[in-house]
Amino acid sequence: MAVIQRVQGTASLRRKLTQLQEHVFPTAAARAVNRVAATVRSRASKDISEATGLKVSSVRRRVVIRKRASKADPVAVVEITGKPFNLIESVRGSKQPRSPRGGVTAQAWGRRRKHPGVFLARMPNGHVIAVQRSPAGRTRDKLIKTGPWKGKSPHIEAVWGAGIVREAAQPLLAKRREETVKERLPIELKHEIRHAVQRLLARRRKRA
Repeated sequence: MAVIQRVQGTASLRRKLTQLQEHVFPTAAARAVNRVAATVRSRASKDISEATGLKVSSVRRRVVIRKRASKADPVAVVEITGKPFNLIESVRGSKQPRSPRGGVTAQAWGRRRKHPGVFLARMPNGHVIAVQRSPAGRTRDKLIKTGPWKGKSPHIEAVWGAGIVREAAQPLLAKRREETVKERLPIELKHEIRHAVQRLLARRRKRA
């Protein structure tokens, strides 16, 4: 004699796979893509910081996740934007208004050097930035008599330092972002699918 247990689950398996395909996989994919986007943002900020000499916190404010992935559209967009930073972001030491002899020393792009003719001035909005006399101002001696610019030439211009958009477009950094996506997406997708299936099974056990 024998005891036979027939396993015939084609229809049942098809229903479960359909449920996974319609509900579990899309959610898991969106979660995975968003986790990878966060990693890309973090690594890109660090890479740009190392390449330009800017603080990671300053760079990170301009590296944003412009669009998050969803079940309907599993695509995330990391955007790096903004005009170049004022040179004061790379100035080492005191950032108080001053006109040092010989110019201001800054460490932009990881290289320390002095910028002749540059000084630090407080703007009407209260911010201190690096400026220099414009070509028009070098031919005039008239100074501002009152206000926050008292004693300064009216013909001055901001001095710009590192630009993260230009740096981020460099082939090496672009390649590193692509490598991060290729490396992390399979790992995060596997992680999210495993947890999504576990949550689904837990809900089914509660209903049983």
